[in-house]
Amino acid sequence: MAKGNFLLGYARGSVGDVTFSRVKGNQVAKARNRTPANPNTIPQAMQRSLFADAVRFYTRGVQNAFKFAFERKLENESDYNAFMRLNVNRGVRIGKTPESMYPAIGDWLVADGSITPPLVSNSIVSSAQGDFVVGAYQCHDSAPVKYNDGDGLPFSDITLGFSATTAPTTVGALSTALKAHYPQLRDGDFVTILLISQAFTGTFGDEFPSPGGYAAGLMEDPAWSFAQFTIDEASTANISTIYHSPGSTLSVGGIHDDGCDIVLTRYSAFNPVVGDTYGSIAAGAVIFSRQTSSGLKVSNAPLSSGFQYQQAVDYCRTKAWEDFVMVDWGAADPAILQGYFVQA
Repeated sequence: MAKGNFLLGYARGSVGDVTFSRVKGNQVAKARNRTPANPNTIPQAMQRSLFADAVRFYTRGVQNAFKFAFERKLENESDYNAFMRLNVNRGVRIGKTPESMYPAIGDWLVADGSITPPLVSNSIVSSAQGDFVVGAYQCHDSAPVKYNDGDGLPFSDITLGFSATTAPTTVGALSTALKAHYPQLRDGDFVTILLISQAFTGTFGDEFPSPGGYAAGLMEDPAWSFAQFTIDEASTANISTIYHSPGSTLSVGGIHDDGCDIVLTRYSAFNPVVGDTYGSIAAGAVIFSRQTSSGLKVSNAPLSSGFQYQQAVDYCRTKAWEDFVMVDWGAADPAILQGYFVQA
């Protein structure tokens, strides 16, 4: 039923097969659509595929008790909305079926703020630069490991380096060493180390795992691991008391070139079979955070990734992959828009 005053020249709603509305002060009438559809044009599906990837990553983080931190949130903006605003275009396009989706990979920004972050190293030996590095596979190889004897498990780790000639054994000694190496840190600050890892198995050779491999159960679901502690030079608590996620290990040591490492490691749940290829892909971040009278301050923290992870991200940004995803969404070229047939 149409509402309004036809005598005054305006109406809203439908009468029979005609729908009335006002556009910029003008009365407009157009054919009524009695079977509204959900448009699925290629541009719309492209945006949906990015949105789906970002939502999946955020949801996975929350489910694993990870707290995303965005210091520069807009007024009344939720963490979720801040994440989507900053990240929706940083992911890859995924489809609706397992064959066309990776488990939410992308160049994600997990924290955004004003504290100076630690740098990302391209070297496995990161301590000399005071950087952090994400490693995957046995011995940090850039290709899957071939276990011919059935020994060991594929693992991923993230290493935060600092200058030291002796490995600290207490939280206080660790805090002193970190503050000397990272002058932006203060007593009371939090250090959070995040590692997201995923093992795969099969005859992949030197290739990164395919979406089909994930669908076939040849890749485990992503494992979120993190460690967190407070900078406190007066603490006598042993390093072993630092919190880290179940299923992960945390160690401090590895003295080399006057440097030392904090290492968060996650081993795969896959059990190697003699002759099979096993490996893992990984990404991670180190976040410095601080509670102040004006609110939470954090460091900027885009995910840093291992070799295979970045290969997968790059592949999912190719035209061939995007075309495959669009088919999975059932997207079609947009139809020619129909114009108004009456305008008063």
